[in-house]
Amino acid sequence: MDLQGLAGCDYIDKTRAGERGRQAEAALRIVGETDRVYINAPAQITVRSEARTVVAVHKDANWPEAVVWNVWDEKVKAMSDMAPHEYASYVCVEVAAVAQPVVLAPGARWHAAQTLHATNSASL
Repeated sequence: MDLQGLAGCDYIDKTRAGERGRQAEAALRIVGETDRVYINAPAQITVRSEARTVVAVHKDANWPEAVVWNVWDEKVKAMSDMAPHEYASYVCVEVAAVAQPVVLAPGARWHAAQTLHATNSASL
């Protein structure tokens, strides 16, 4: 399983005490515990399995970041809603405002949107 669309994005790696990095590879392959906040994430992140698009995550500009995480083989044991082997076939991608929190004055409004597009095709 890999994620496409994050190349060149800076991130905060929460598995390494908040160490910052840059996604150099074209595809992020999930091969271990992952918990990253991608700064200035793109409008679309695509999750692929066996070269086929599984889910495309679309976000509007009001969501500045995306969080990508997988607990992997040790931490999955503490999760009651997941079987011990399921860590290898999932990834969580959440649009977010973490590094740049949204602060609203009393009575103010804020709107943001996310759309998930599931498919079984080779491309969107």
